[in-house]
Amino acid sequence: MKASTVPSLIKYIFGLIGLAMLVGAFLLVSSTRQFLAHSVSAKGVVIDLVSSRDSKGSVTYSPTVEFTTLDAQKITFQSGMGSNPPSYSVGESVDLLYDAAQPNQARINSFFSLWGAATIVGGLGFVFFLVGVGIFLSQRAKKNLNEYLTVNGKPVLADFKRVELNTSYSQSMERIHFN
Repeated sequence: MKASTVPSLIKYIFGLIGLAMLVGAFLLVSSTRQFLAHSVSAKGVVIDLVSSRDSKGSVTYSPTVEFTTLDAQKITFQSGMGSNPPSYSVGESVDLLYDAAQPNQARINSFFSLWGAATIVGGLGFVFFLVGVGIFLSQRAKKNLNEYLTVNGKPVLADFKRVELNTSYSQSMERIHFN
C-alpha cells in the first residue's frame, strides 16, 4: 500500500465511523425523547448495589431500585448505569421514570441515566468525524495549492553543485535585534 493512500483511507474510516456514531447518538436521543414523552414519574428506593467487574478488574456499582407503580404494582429494576464510587446509597430515595405499559423499563431520572450514552457516543462521533473532515480538507488544500502553483508558479531552475555545512557561523537569540 502506498504511503499516500493511508491518509485517504484514514479520512474515510474516521469519517464513516464518526458519521455512524452520530447517527447512533441521534437514535439514542430519539429513543430517550420517546421514552420521556410516555413516561410516568415515581419515587423509588435503592435496595441494593450490584457490583460488576470488567476484564481489567475495575469494579462498578449499579443500583437496584424498588418502586410502586400508579396501579400499586411493586417493581424492582437494576439501573443500566454503574459507577465507582457508587452514585447512590442503599436506602436512598431516587426520582425515576417508567413507561406505564412496561414498568420494568424504568430509568433513574438523572442526566447521565437518561442522556449519558447519547452524549458519549455523540461526542466521540463528533471527534471522529472532525478528524476525517480535517484530513479531507488538508488534502484538498494541498491539492489546490499544487494546482495553483502549476498554473501560476514560476519554476526555479538551479543546478546544485554541492551542499556544505557552514560550521564557522553561529547565531544566538541574544544577538538578534528586532526593530
